Amino acid sequence: MGTAPPGDLADELGKIGQYLSPAVGEDFLAIGVKFSSFEMIESFALLTASFGRPFQLDLLGFSTLIIPTPEEGDLTTPLAEAQLALEASFIPDEGFLGVQAQLTPASYVLSKACRLTGGFAFFAWFDGEHAGDFVVTLGGYHPKFAVPSHYPRAPRLGFNWQVDRCIFIKGEAYFALCAHALMAGGYLEANYHSGSVQASFKAGADFLIAWKPYRYGADIYVDLGAKVGWISVDAGADLHIWGPEFGGRAEIHLSIVSFKVSFGSASSRQAKPIDWRAFKRSFLPADDKICSVNVTGGLIRKSEWNGKTYAVINPKELSLSTHAVIPSNHAYRGQGTGSPINTGATNIGIGSMAVGSDDLHSAHTIRITRQDANGNDLPVEGDFKFTPIHKNAPSGLWGESLSPDLNGARFIENTLAGFQLTPAKPPKQPDETLTIDKCHLQDATTPAPRTYAWKTIPRYRPSSAGDSVRRSEVAGSVDANSSRDNLLQALGFDPTADVNVDPSIADAFTIAPQVMEVR
Repeated sequence: MGTAPPGDLADELGKIGQYLSPAVGEDFLAIGVKFSSFEMIESFALLTASFGRPFQLDLLGFSTLIIPTPEEGDLTTPLAEAQLALEASFIPDEGFLGVQAQLTPASYVLSKACRLTGGFAFFAWFDGEHAGDFVVTLGGYHPKFAVPSHYPRAPRLGFNWQVDRCIFIKGEAYFALCAHALMAGGYLEANYHSGSVQASFKAGADFLIAWKPYRYGADIYVDLGAKVGWISVDAGADLHIWGPEFGGRAEIHLSIVSFKVSFGSASSRQAKPIDWRAFKRSFLPADDKICSVNVTGGLIRKSEWNGKTYAVINPKELSLSTHAVIPSNHAYRGQGTGSPINTGATNIGIGSMAVGSDDLHSAHTIRITRQDANGNDLPVEGDFKFTPIHKNAPSGLWGESLSPDLNGARFIENTLAGFQLTPAKPPKQPDETLTIDKCHLQDATTPAPRTYAWKTIPRYRPSSAGDSVRRSEVAGSVDANSSRDNLLQALGFDPTADVNVDPSIADAFTIAPQVMEVR
């Protein structure tokens, strides 16, 4: 079967219209590129931009890796081939950035019968309902994790390999990092079946990890089975381990009996809290980057003077915002502790330090001054309105629990991140012009007779031979002019019958200008 020839441009655009509907104010741009990396990876990428409501950037890509790169005419099966499909989206109006990638069914390693699966995803929300949330995953999540509806789903990293007619091997793995926990795990399974002989092996582990203080918990299982004819043997173990220090509990299963074994110290389950120095070094930026003040409204321009930056602000639209990386459970304005500000924010703790909200004092203090004529700083906080800015904070940092909970709250909602500052009183509006009584606009005119008069000037007459020649030339051009006659004929007139030009009209071209006399 041959490939059907493409239609004309109108037909092709009509097909595109099924997916990209035209709309007023909406524009679309697409750029594609095909490239090769190190002569090993063949890739294609398509970048699209949608201008309108909302503005959106999308990237679609497809890459193929073959190891080793096949030579022309070589029919040997490569060691591995991986095909990866990529999709990325950035929607500023919705505060969303997302990147997803997935292996295609054509991916394999060692043998084309050993198929590879798996996906990757990174989603981040910086505005809207899920502001502050993020997730990175390779192969999905812990099997007991209740995945939120707005999180991406990524298939397990793994392989399926039918080695021969008797042996089948399968394996999977995953890793995920979200706002409150780190999870990782996987399993390996092998089966043998030949006639009346069967054997199976399966082992897996699911880890939940907290990194500060470092602590892990894992559920591990191992199952072994064998069958020859009518005789079968089964053995297995389920383990729950924790650390550091290493400890755990195991339950052993045999065909005819089960029993439990404990090892390590039960007290090792309790993690040791970290101190403030370790918390600050691990999770907080430099001191000069913890707090910031930004102009969010009214900025006209910025100017440099004496090595400093000054902002020119329109006072009618003035708006400032403060922001702190560390959420606060207290707020003040003014010198020292100042005057308390009621924010309605949720209390916070530091779980990794075993510090609860009752023991934590995190204060957001704002001081605003204006210099007087003598250079003294005068407090002017009363001239501003303070509006709290609430954000969601990761419970892994600012919660009150030392131990992570797989399906616990990922965020502490409505923590105090800063304030929006606007003038307490709106700027004074321009005054209106007062009404003027019409009697002040009434007046009488005073005539000024003979203020202007015209002076009669005699007609100009040529006084030299040169003037007479020029006058004759003008008179001749008025009396007979072929260009004029052609134009009249083109307009439908007869130059000889319909137009009568007096030769004396030439005098009009030689009359001196009239002069106005003012008395």
